[in-house]
Amino acid sequence: MDRNAREDKLLAIIGLLSAALVTVIVIFFAAWIAASHATPLTPGDTVQLCQSVSIVAGNPPAL
Repeated sequence: MDRNAREDKLLAIIGLLSAALVTVIVIFFAAWIAASHATPLTPGDTVQLCQSVSIVAGNPPAL
């Protein structure tokens, strides 16, 4: 295999990997946007989330 053919194959592989990465990023953001619109957070949800993060970090919730 000559040098040009090897470079062409490498560029094709890099192109396919780039396209796959862009596809994964687009799907991730589409799912994230769909989930955020489907379940908007309320102030109560935010408090509960902060308390659960605090518990996971080893801090008991304040009473």
